[in-house]
Amino acid sequence: MVKTLFIIIAIIIPSGTVYSQNNGNPDSIIARVWLERAEHLLDFEPLSNEILDEAASALSIASEYQTPGRDALYLQAKLLISRKSDDADVSPVIQAYKLLTLSLDDPSDDNSGITLFEDRAVLWCSLALRLKDYHGLLDRYHNWPRGHRDDPLLLYAAARASLYLGLNIQAAELSIMGESLSEPGTDLTVLGNFIEGGAEPAFRAIALTAGNPDSISTLDAAWNRWPEILEEALRPWLLSGYLNAAN
Repeated sequence: MVKTLFIIIAIIIPSGTVYSQNNGNPDSIIARVWLERAEHLLDFEPLSNEILDEAASALSIASEYQTPGRDALYLQAKLLISRKSDDADVSPVIQAYKLLTLSLDDPSDDNSGITLFEDRAVLWCSLALRLKDYHGLLDRYHNWPRGHRDDPLLLYAAARASLYLGLNIQAAELSIMGESLSEPGTDLTVLGNFIEGGAEPAFRAIALTAGNPDSISTLDAAWNRWPEILEEALRPWLLSGYLNAAN
């Protein structure tokens, strides 16, 4: 019944934007309606099993009308990650990572979909860090247009990957740029729960860990600016051995 209703709505009252973006193709319009429903469901907090089941159903119906493209692949990846329990193995994460890679490789016009490149790229980067695919992350990051590379979230992911690989000069350069582009509301926690404190001190922590001379020379000012947050941002690097307290 619900499926039939959505199809009727999609056929009878498609908006001008949806209609033009899908070239008047009824199947594409119907698929888009179900993809938008899945996207809306996956934005709920908290996500119950019932909501996840509804989202899975919506994606399944959309695939009946259109071969899954970047939007569907991204939403399928979000669904996989959301369904993953704490005691599950890593396979859902790997599968989601592969789906997101395909989503980013989709050559479609960025204005034709329902998801933003930044959202897909940030989720992909979070999984690349989680799976320690640092080389893959940097290869893809450097191939993105400058406008995308300047996103603070993507800069942080690239800076962190650089530091893990021992590319300290690159890590410092990226972190300095990221700190300058960050705003008070920039939330790096979407990249992983290993990030503590605000965006600016998190970037400064990478620059300090990378041994950037300018960051080290202005450390006192940084302590005064973020007395507790900077300490929290530095602690993981210190505990992991990347930062030598003697320095």
